[in-house]
Amino acid sequence: MARVSKQRRAFTLIELLVVIAIIGILVAMLLPTLATAKAKSKRIACVSNMKQVDLAIVLWSMDHDGRYPWIVKPVEDGSYGLNEAWQHFAIIGEELGTPKVLHCPMDKDRQIAESFNGTATGFTNSTMRNAALSYAIGTEATEGNTTMHVVVDRNINGMFPKTCTVAGITNYITTLNPFNGGTTWTPELHHNEGNMALADGSVQLFSQFGLLEHLQKSGDANYSNCILKP
Repeated sequence: MARVSKQRRAFTLIELLVVIAIIGILVAMLLPTLATAKAKSKRIACVSNMKQVDLAIVLWSMDHDGRYPWIVKPVEDGSYGLNEAWQHFAIIGEELGTPKVLHCPMDKDRQIAESFNGTATGFTNSTMRNAALSYAIGTEATEGNTTMHVVVDRNINGMFPKTCTVAGITNYITTLNPFNGGTTWTPELHHNEGNMALADGSVQLFSQFGLLEHLQKSGDANYSNCILKP
């Protein structure tokens, strides 16, 4: 019996174009989802970093009678009166272990320091310092006030320059008064939102409305809610 040969039919040009179009549609549908997932993972990483910084500050305070670095004078190994934000974070370098957690993955405008020394990629190098820092400190935060912010994303505006008598810092402070209309998140980092690590150990993501609500209930009697930005 003679064998009947079967030829494989190739794609026609139209069929090939249809397949390519379908693939293109699927990619277009998946890309926004993938971008959202990537942004969410970066935001989670930022929260994780801030939690580590907050914990390091608490650990440091446990060796200094419960006082945060900016309340303790330099002669006692603290950072009271120092005018630059990076100086207050450098103090807790031993508790942090690595300065990489001082950088939020969402922060495209800040560098990542590799160590706390003065090498080219070190946090204390003159070209790094605030340029490798995504966070501000809450200069009025004390251990007893659990609702006050200790660490704040840097993408926030307020009244500047001001003075913080609590931390002994003059003319470098930003105040976050919820009633003066000038306190707001900026688009960088978290798209008009931001994180705050509180003295109770939690990290909260605040919208603009949530930020103003928090500042009214932070425990600051005069609503200045001072921070020192990088």
